[in-house]
Amino acid sequence: MFDRFIKKLEERWSRWDERGYVALISRLNQTQRRHILSKNHGRKVLRVLHRKWKDAHSRNILLGLLLDVDIEQLDLELRVDFIHALQKGRTSFTDEERIVQLICSTEISDLAALKSGLELRGYHNLYDLVYHELSASHRERLLAYFSNHDDQEGKVRVICDIDDTVYANWKDEKFPKKTVYPGVLAFISCLVQNPQDLVFLTARPKDRGHLSERLTRRRLQGFGFTDPVVLVGRWHQVHSDEVILERKWTNVQRYHHLYPYDRFIFLGDSGQLDAVLVQRMKRAGLLMWAGIHEIEPKRAPAWKQRFPEANFFHSYAQAAFFAWKQGLMTKEQFEFVCIESHKELSLMPQCPPKRWEEWNEIQKIWKREESS
Repeated sequence: MFDRFIKKLEERWSRWDERGYVALISRLNQTQRRHILSKNHGRKVLRVLHRKWKDAHSRNILLGLLLDVDIEQLDLELRVDFIHALQKGRTSFTDEERIVQLICSTEISDLAALKSGLELRGYHNLYDLVYHELSASHRERLLAYFSNHDDQEGKVRVICDIDDTVYANWKDEKFPKKTVYPGVLAFISCLVQNPQDLVFLTARPKDRGHLSERLTRRRLQGFGFTDPVVLVGRWHQVHSDEVILERKWTNVQRYHHLYPYDRFIFLGDSGQLDAVLVQRMKRAGLLMWAGIHEIEPKRAPAWKQRFPEANFFHSYAQAAFFAWKQGLMTKEQFEFVCIESHKELSLMPQCPPKRWEEWNEIQKIWKREESS
């Protein structure tokens, strides 16, 4: 019966008969509507909510009909799909209320899984939902709920800068522009167990159509990062290091409010004021470990001494050594990063001789540690 009903729904939608589609749903009683939201049919029905509707009123009626079931009994995946559908396009005040209701009615034991599901939705992630889609009143309700019901044991997440940290793209003269640093992918993979525990921080501006963010995500995916979450800046905030710092700090604080009991590993570079950001994170009790990639031209030693919280490194093999010595990764992981760094350096055409000098220094340390 329901298979035929779903086919009828799809026929109506294929003809862009939005009112007819909603009329069919409205004929079902609450038990039947709950059935079509089962795993077998739910995604097919919710799929239409992701599309652009000509008649917004009909879409709101449909949402009301679908959410008229006992939402506490909704499957976790369906909750994520519902929230994502409500998040796309223009989010009305009623949509916001439904989003908050769906999240706050989630079992506390499932809250972490729900948030993870919302992170893996492209640029429509949890950060975008809370800070760009919700009004101030709904945002405060949601953040208060996270603060009161999140797992207080917390976990470790990695916040990573992009330009001159993942690849040469801003001020660094060590490698040609757009060069992915040898060993960076291996290093981050050793720190991050789940993709949703990694977030990228950038000064690139957010635009209305998410174009900049999409391009950044696409580039990161090309490097090998799956479903990267990107926290961006604003158009008027890219003209000075000081202003970029303030925006990054705001983004870090906001992200922390989404995960109030988590602590962070931070990866940045010496080209901007990422070391100052590390200092602020340390003072706020957010920091577990920080690595600052030294770019060229290098900062003066006196400048680096101002930031004892940061581990300054020339290569990711050296960063892995610091992380291993401070208990963030195993010896096997350190060796893995070294091997990958060497392999990637070897594949680089016309690799600068100085990079091999840095590698030789790490190799000496590696051999010394093996013999000890």
